[in-house]
Amino acid sequence: MKVLLDTHIFIWWNSALDQLPPAARAICESEHNTLVLSLVSVWEMQIKRQLGKLHLNQPLREIIESQRRDNGIRLLPIQSEHSHVSNGVWL
Repeated sequence: MKVLLDTHIFIWWNSALDQLPPAARAICESEHNTLVLSLVSVWEMQIKRQLGKLHLNQPLREIIESQRRDNGIRLLPIQSEHSHVSNGVWL
């Protein structure tokens, strides 16, 4: 199953496993799941870092690359079609 990680889950999965809810951790650890992170989340983290609202244990680029390499996380690109959905209905 493909699993789209939200920004907080990704951060906790990377650096604060004790804050990750047990069900979310089980989903992330399952070899049957493909973990996906939207570039929107990457963008959000970078903006929060620049504003001083998010402190990470490594540069964001290194975190993303290590998660891709070590945990197989895939990046979901931003496409214009993503902006045309409201409540699951294409506009």
